[in-house]
Amino acid sequence: MLELRVDGRASRLYLNEIADAINNGMLLAAIELSTTLLEIWVRDLLVIRKLTQRECKTRAQLHLALNQIDRETEGLTRGEMFPSMCRQLADLEVIDAKELEWLEATYKRVRTPFHHGVSGRIVDPGGEANEMVGRAQESARGAEILLAMIFGSAPHRRADSLETEIYSIAPALLAEITNFLAAHPIPRMGPARSRPSRSTSR
Repeated sequence: MLELRVDGRASRLYLNEIADAINNGMLLAAIELSTTLLEIWVRDLLVIRKLTQRECKTRAQLHLALNQIDRETEGLTRGEMFPSMCRQLADLEVIDAKELEWLEATYKRVRTPFHHGVSGRIVDPGGEANEMVGRAQESARGAEILLAMIFGSAPHRRADSLETEIYSIAPALLAEITNFLAAHPIPRMGPARSRPSRSTSR
């Protein structure tokens, strides 16, 4: 990820932190940061694509328009939602239909539940555990209740399954996000600045 060039943008800090998290085996942190970075990246792509539709005669006008569009997209209290930004990028032919489908699925399956800490949805995205608990409540039979206690993904028994899920999805997810970012580089708006060397050790 550190090979991606985003001089001067907030996403540079995310890239550095993601690399540190991966190097230290902190995959939950890497997933959280990577999905946040994906949202930042999508927003930047949309802002810059909208900028190309503005008529700017000077560099000053260009930078002013960039700042204005960025603020409008972020919003003072609530800006453009991720699914909406993705659909706009597809309409503007920045991304294709397959990428749109992947972005929407990643947002629903990973970004939202991880960001909001909905651990039950992470370990049981299909809702099978909810059905098992529901059957146990309806039947009130000892066997059904026992099965629900063991396999019903109760909050006090969720740590191991959550860790397993994280280690299961992280490698492919991080690779997919990296590939998307590399396929859609953020254009530079000014002269490149030298970047200080940064050790990945803490």
